[in-house]
Amino acid sequence: MDVEFHYYITYLLATRAGFIPAEARKIAIASQAVDDNKIFCGISDASGARYKNQISQTIDILKPAAELAHIYPVFHFVPWGGLAGNGTRPPSPRKRGGWPETTAAPNSVIARKMVRNAFGLPPSSEERIYRIGIALHAYADTW
Repeated sequence: MDVEFHYYITYLLATRAGFIPAEARKIAIASQAVDDNKIFCGISDASGARYKNQISQTIDILKPAAELAHIYPVFHFVPWGGLAGNGTRPPSPRKRGGWPETTAAPNSVIARKMVRNAFGLPPSSEERIYRIGIALHAYADTW
């Protein structure tokens, strides 16, 4: 949806953070792939084991709420988890009922934890690079 940020700025920031260009490219691709991943794909390995991807984007906001609940809070609008990044509640609470726990807030506790967890994987892990890209996408979308 926002390739200028999720791919190009993520790539630039990754190189500035010390990742080699090949790693920065994978991080940027993973970040952008969150928005590009709109259809189910299935593959099988030689043993017949089947894998089906998890959809991480939908352009149809009218899909059933249960379906959207598996996409938006995980990959895009990470719930604030009770505190914003500065340890306070998000600004401008709703007049009735306060903030639902599912409301996204910039720099939220949960989004920061997702990024830390991705960086916490072993540096030699190929999965680490892709998880960093996916976590950075979700973190950026909290803003």
